[in-house]
Amino acid sequence: MPDSKDDRSASNPNAADGSPTTTPHPDDLRNIMLGRPRPQYEAGGTGDFSAEAAPETDPVWSDAQSDVSTSDEPDWQTHSSDQAEPETQWEYQRPPYYAETEPETETDRGHPDAVTRYGPPAGFGRRLIAYLIDNAITIVILSLLFPLILSRPYIDYEAITAELENASQQVALPTATPVLGSVEDAPQINAANSAESESQSVSDVFSGLALALFVTTVYNGILVGLLGTTVGKRALSVYVLDANGNVPGIPLAFGRALSTIVSTAIFYVGYLFILRHDNRALHDLMVGTYAITLTSDEKITPRGLQQDD
Repeated sequence: MPDSKDDRSASNPNAADGSPTTTPHPDDLRNIMLGRPRPQYEAGGTGDFSAEAAPETDPVWSDAQSDVSTSDEPDWQTHSSDQAEPETQWEYQRPPYYAETEPETETDRGHPDAVTRYGPPAGFGRRLIAYLIDNAITIVILSLLFPLILSRPYIDYEAITAELENASQQVALPTATPVLGSVEDAPQINAANSAESESQSVSDVFSGLALALFVTTVYNGILVGLLGTTVGKRALSVYVLDANGNVPGIPLAFGRALSTIVSTAIFYVGYLFILRHDNRALHDLMVGTYAITLTSDEKITPRGLQQDD
């Protein structure tokens, strides 16, 4: 027993004073009050007050380390700015109804697709110039046919000059009568000859008009029916097509040529229909033809034939 007591005294110098026989803990209040240095604990110690070593650097947290988002914020706020979005995600997608509200182009003003593939509708000015060129050609043809068929020129300049002189003499006759002589001396007009000349002039007018209509109808019917254009229209690149985009053919072209008589008979109002949005004249609407300005290199085929690929 004395040996054990001496051992306790050796391990605890204050044992003789009645202090505890156990060695005080380094964190004991007495050590703190006496200013004794506190021991440094090593990481991974087995003591009651040991702690794990702190990491050298704080962990870097990113969304890539976890698939579960702990925030209620939208995904675009949690993604890193360095991550680029796919390009296709930001491409503008045109809504399906956009084609219906697309502005009208020059080639879709009421014309079928089979017609507009050759070019836009022919405007009023272009068709007017083509009409004047064709009229000049028909006048030349009529000036050659009138002497052969009606035994008189298409434009009788001598007759026009004689009528103008006659009109001037009849106007000057009342003022010249007192000077030249009595009224009995004035030339007497034969009523029978006057009536005969008037009937002959009326018949000449109708025959000339019929011949002019015949020449114009044949000229337009054959050329438009076989080629889809005339000399004047070809000079302005104007072609007449049916709804299938083909040359109209002889029957349809002659029907169109006869329908121009209606457009002309109502004081050319039928031609003013070209000012409509689809640029179709009255005779085009009557027979179902379309006048276009040829801008495509595609060959226009005769009516009823298949288009070559």
